[in-house]
Amino acid sequence: AKALLKGNWVSVIISSLTVLFSFFIIYNIGWVLSLVIGDIASSLIAVVLGVVLLGPLSLGVIRYFYRIKGGMDETPATVFYYFSFRRGFNKAIRLCIALAVRFLLTAAIFYLPAVLVYVISSPNLYDFLKMPIPLWSQHLTYLVNFLSSLASVLTAFSLLKFYLAPFLIIADDEMDVEEAVLMSTVISKTTITD
Repeated sequence: AKALLKGNWVSVIISSLTVLFSFFIIYNIGWVLSLVIGDIASSLIAVVLGVVLLGPLSLGVIRYFYRIKGGMDETPATVFYYFSFRRGFNKAIRLCIALAVRFLLTAAIFYLPAVLVYVISSPNLYDFLKMPIPLWSQHLTYLVNFLSSLASVLTAFSLLKFYLAPFLIIADDEMDVEEAVLMSTVISKTTITD
C-alpha cells in the first residue's frame, strides 16, 4: 500500500475527501430542508441526492484507486468519471439501486421478527385492542434489542456476497449491472470467508 501511495498521497486524500465532503453536504442539505418542509420529505430528497451524487462518486473513487493500483497516473478529477457520460452515470445509478433494493429486502426479512416482537410489546397495540397490558410484554424490550442486533449482523453478512459488484463494473465497462451482481454472488461463494 505504501508503495502504491508513494507520490500520490495528496491526490488520494483529495479524492477520498471528495466523497466525505459530498456526504456532509447532502446531510446538511437534508437537515436544512427538514426545518422547512419536514422530516419525511427532506429525508426522501436526501436519499435521492445520495443515490444520484454519492453513487457515481463512490464508484468513481473505487475506479480511481483501481487505476492507481494498475500503475496509471490519475488526478483527483477522475472520481467524477461516471458523471462525464450518460451511460456510465446510468450504470452507476442502476448499481446503487440494485444494491439498495437487495439491502432493503434482506433487512426486511431479518428485521421482521424484531418488528413483530416490538409490536407485541407495544402498549399501543393493547390500547387499540382495548385489552389490559400483559405484565410479560414489558420484558420483551430485551428480546427486541437482541433480535435487532442479530438482524443487523445477519444482514451485513448476507450482503457480503455483493461486495465484488462495484469492482466488476469498473474492471469491465461492458458488463451489465445485473451480470455484475450475479457474478459477485457466484464468486463470493468461494471467497466470502476471506
